[in-house]
Amino acid sequence: MRLRTLLLLVVFVTTAALLFINRQMFSARANINFLFGTIEMPIGVAALGLLAVVILVFAIYVGIWQGTVLMDYRRQSKELQAQRRLADDAEASRFTELSALLREEMSKLDK
Repeated sequence: MRLRTLLLLVVFVTTAALLFINRQMFSARANINFLFGTIEMPIGVAALGLLAVVILVFAIYVGIWQGTVLMDYRRQSKELQAQRRLADDAEASRFTELSALLREEMSKLDK
């Protein structure tokens, strides 16, 4: 199991255990101020809503980051392929020149 997966599993189990142990406190109603108004709701719902928002923002960030990394990898791969093609063409050109030079020298030796 990968370290990240194990870490996420530990965090999830710990959060679930804390929610289960403190379920009475999380179900207690409280007035929560949202700058634009006050809402009476269970503290647990507000905490889980905040956790969901943080997870959503993190997932979006990771998705954008992974897309950027993949685009950069593809760009570098195309550049490497172009450089490899140039090197292969240069090598083929050198072999062609060497072949022509050898033929010329052989024809001089035959005369």
